[in-house]
Amino acid sequence: MAVGQTVMASQAMLASMSVGDFVSVNGSVVSSGWLYADSISVNNGIYVPGSTHVFVMGIPSKIDRVLGQAQLGELTIDYTAAMSGGAIPSGLSLSFSGIQPVSRGLLVSDAVSAVE
Repeated sequence: MAVGQTVMASQAMLASMSVGDFVSVNGSVVSSGWLYADSISVNNGIYVPGSTHVFVMGIPSKIDRVLGQAQLGELTIDYTAAMSGGAIPSGLSLSFSGIQPVSRGLLVSDAVSAVE
């Protein structure tokens, strides 16, 4: 999961984490930029900006087809590299995977798909 999405979680889930942990979240999309965590696991590895591959999913609050960017909460995603096969899929909820060259920065997505 990339920095920039808001995740609602139980107190018990939060107790197992520390600031700066690299986590995987499984849950439900509540609304644009908001997720509800059904489970959270702390990854053994560390997050390395520009190197660690991340995956995000949600309801975009904004899609700019001219710039090739989407917004999930506070996270901006550049999906132009994912468009080599054609236009971005349409759908209420989209998933993106790629890297964040700078921590808390733009997510450069190399894959995008619609989620049903």
